[in-house]
Amino acid sequence: MSGIFNKKKIIFLLLTIFVFINNTKSLAFDNLLIEDDTKNIEKNITDEKNAKIVNEIAAIVNGNIITSYQLDNAIKTYYLFHKKNKINILMIQKNILKNLILLEIYTQIAITKNIIATKIDIKNMIENIAKKNNLSSIDMINLIKKNGINYNLYKENLRKQILMFKLEQKISNTIIIKPYEINLYLQNLINKCIPNNNLYLISHILISFSKNQSNENKKQLYHKSKFIFENIKNNNISFFNAAKKYSDSIDSSSGGFLSWKKLDEFPQDFIPILNKMQIGSIYGPFKIGKGFHILKLIAKKKIYPISYLYNEYYIQKTIIPIDSGKELQKIFYKSISQYNKKLSSNKKIKKITYWISINNINKKILNIINNLKVGEISQPLKVNNYWIIIKLLKIKSKDVDLNFLKNQSIKDIFQKKLFNSLKEWNIKIQNDSYIKILKPSLI
Repeated sequence: MSGIFNKKKIIFLLLTIFVFINNTKSLAFDNLLIEDDTKNIEKNITDEKNAKIVNEIAAIVNGNIITSYQLDNAIKTYYLFHKKNKINILMIQKNILKNLILLEIYTQIAITKNIIATKIDIKNMIENIAKKNNLSSIDMINLIKKNGINYNLYKENLRKQILMFKLEQKISNTIIIKPYEINLYLQNLINKCIPNNNLYLISHILISFSKNQSNENKKQLYHKSKFIFENIKNNNISFFNAAKKYSDSIDSSSGGFLSWKKLDEFPQDFIPILNKMQIGSIYGPFKIGKGFHILKLIAKKKIYPISYLYNEYYIQKTIIPIDSGKELQKIFYKSISQYNKKLSSNKKIKKITYWISINNINKKILNIINNLKVGEISQPLKVNNYWIIIKLLKIKSKDVDLNFLKNQSIKDIFQKKLFNSLKEWNIKIQNDSYIKILKPSLI
C-alpha cells in the first residue's frame, strides 16, 4: 500500500511541476511587466532612490518633484522611438519636461476622481506601442533596457498617460455637436470636393467687331456697349429688350437668355466675373475675343451630385527663414531651374513630407495644390515669420457619397472641439497648480 501511495504522490508532484512550468511559459510577458528579476528590481529601486537624493530636481508640481533622472529617462525614451527627429534638441527637451509636468497634474487629478490604470491597461498599451514599431512586446521591453532606459520609470509614465487618456475621455463625453454646425462644415467640405457646385442662369449682350475693323471703329463700338450698359443700369431699358435690340449674339431673339450652365461650361474669361457677381447684378462692358460683352446674373443654384471627389495629397512642405524667402521669390519668376538649385543648396530650410486629406487643408494651401501638377513646386508663400514652398508628390482620389462627407464632418468637428476643450482644460489646470521649473535652460 505504501508503494502505491508513494507512486501516486510522485505522479501528483510531477503533474504539479508540469503545470507550473507551462504556466510560467505563458506568463513570460506578464513577468517581464512586473520585473520578476530580483537584480533588476533592486537596481531600479536603487536608481530611483539615487535620483531623488543625488540628482538635481528638474521641476516641482504641487509639492511632487520631477527629477533630472526622470527627465533624462523620458528623453532617452523619446529618442529611442524618434531617432530621425533631432532638430532643435533644446526645444524637444523643453516639450518633454512640459509633458511630464502635465502628466503629473493629470495623475494628481485622477487620484481625486478614483481613476486608475490597471496592469492590463499598461500591458495593452505596451503591446500597441510594440506593434506600431514592428516588435514583439518582449523584444520592445528588452530594447528599452538595452538602451539604458529605466523600465519601471517607463511603465510609470505609461500609467500616467493612461490616466490622462481616461480623464480626456470624460471631457470628450461632454462635447455636443449641433445640426447647424454639421451643415456649415459639410457645405465647406462639399465646396472643397467640388470647387464650384453651382448652376448659373445668365443673360448676355454681345457687341461684335470684325478682325479688319480699325481701332477707331472698335472704340466707337465700346462706347456703344457702354451706352447700352448705362441705360440698363438706369432702368431706361430692360436687359431683355436691350439684348433683342442691340446684341449680335445668336441668343438675342430670346433677350440674351442662356440656359442653366455649370461654371466650367462658360468661356474661361467669364468664370472670374461670374464668381464675383451677385444675383440681379450686371457687369460690363468687357472685351473678349471679337466683341464687347455685358452680363446679367439672373439666378444661381447649388447642385448636389451622386458622388464627390475626395482627394488626399502627399506633399513636401519646405519651411524657409524670412530672409531667404524674399530672395527665392525673386528667383522663382526668373528661372525655375535656378530656383530648384538654390532651394536644394540652402541649409537653413526644413522639409516635412506627409499625407493630408482635403478636409484638413485650409483654402490658401488648397488653392496652391490645385494649381500644381504632380512633381511641381509652388512659389514661396509668406506665412507669419517664415515662407513655405509646397511640392505635390502624389494624389489619391476616391469617389464618396454625401453620407461619407457628413460623417467626416462630424468627426472633424468633434476633433476640433475636443482639441479646444483639452487646450482650455490644460491651461486651467496648469494655472491652478504650483509649477516651478528648476532647470534654467528649460524654462
